Amino acid sequence: MEQIRIAVYDSDAAYTERFCGYMGEVPERAEVFYPVYEKQALDDMIAGRQVDAVLVPEESRNEYPPFIGDIHVGYFTSQPDTAAGKVFRYQSRRNLFQSIELLFSQEDTAVKMVVFSGAGTHTGCSAAAGAYAVHLAAGEQKVLYINLNSLGDGTMIFQGGNPRDLQTLLEHLIQGDDPEPLFASILNRDVSGVYFFDNARIPAGLMDVGEETAKSLFRKLIDDGEFRYLVVEADFVPTHTVLAAWECADRVVLVSDGTAAANRKLQKIRVLQKEKELAADKTVCLYNRFQKQTGRKVEDPALPCAGCMEALPPAGTRAIVEALAGNPVWNELLR
Repeated sequence: MEQIRIAVYDSDAAYTERFCGYMGEVPERAEVFYPVYEKQALDDMIAGRQVDAVLVPEESRNEYPPFIGDIHVGYFTSQPDTAAGKVFRYQSRRNLFQSIELLFSQEDTAVKMVVFSGAGTHTGCSAAAGAYAVHLAAGEQKVLYINLNSLGDGTMIFQGGNPRDLQTLLEHLIQGDDPEPLFASILNRDVSGVYFFDNARIPAGLMDVGEETAKSLFRKLIDDGEFRYLVVEADFVPTHTVLAAWECADRVVLVSDGTAAANRKLQKIRVLQKEKELAADKTVCLYNRFQKQTGRKVEDPALPCAGCMEALPPAGTRAIVEALAGNPVWNELLR
């Protein structure tokens, strides 16, 4: 029987200990309860993906949302509450287990936004972002791809037929118009199932958009709920648009190819992130086009490595994207 690992953290340490002991007296259950007495220890367990679920006081909801990656979060309540995710403290063991089973029955339906930024040129950031979008679409997820690179061109990967592009949307944003009615009018759909905004005329528009305006765009897309995933590629130039994308993202993926030049740039980005508090705690590193013989990984304990994809034989951009889309590394990005 595969264990279900549950961390239990409460401000009342005695209750934490009693709860874990009480729930652990049923040997035939798959759940294993780990008492945690320090918040930092809990955070370390979550960061290391050492548990499948955590139980915390209801007052901690703002700090610990219902889902942290693939970790379920339940909340101790002092009054009976049958809602999913709520665990009434003072009830029978049978009912406690039922509350925990209900917790695991919940499905994370929140919109997820993942931003890819390259640590330098030629790191394969565009291919990585495109491959992640194709991977999601292949899994029957509705995904929107947005290329915010100043000189990028998403049509190198995805093909549509809509003559209107992201520039149209940006022009209306700058004028203060509500962008939501325009989303459908500029939308394209690739044969892979990926939806995207064509960005052929984008460079000038990116320069004119303020940070709050850019945030409003991303928040509208998130609140609209039309897409389960937003995959954004944004080269690291500290423009308002890029900073807004990072702030709104659930995950920022820094792509390096493991060369000395790319890794130096990655380290500089990390310094800037920490100094300016720019999404440092939700950033991971992904290596693409990695050469076994010459590539090196950055040593940064605070920067999780989502995975490493070796360099592929020369091929067209679309062919490389399709080859990368099958890599299991994509399952780790939001964990």
